Amino acid sequence: MVMRNFNVNDKAYGILFVDQTDSDEEHPYEWNEKAIEELCLFIGYSEEDSEEIAGEVTNYTQPGDEDEMRGYRLQENNDNLEPLDLTVGMFIKSIKDGFGE
Repeated sequence: MVMRNFNVNDKAYGILFVDQTDSDEEHPYEWNEKAIEELCLFIGYSEEDSEEIAGEVTNYTQPGDEDEMRGYRLQENNDNLEPLDLTVGMFIKSIKDGFGE
């Protein structure tokens, strides 16, 4: 797999999650599983672990859902954080915290 370079300051929207292709009003965004897998490779996880992590992220969470945002608000100590404010660096920290380094 060709590895993409990520900038930790880039917004995650448009890279790691995008607008929902279905008209699901409850969940306006969907994951870009391939980009999450590439991010895991970029962080240093093996290809096998990257596939597994990307699968877990995309199967068990929705981008921007209230539980996920609560975690990011706590992580960043920012009660006003919204899904479009999330950066690639925030996702890297969350993945490392959730799956180990």
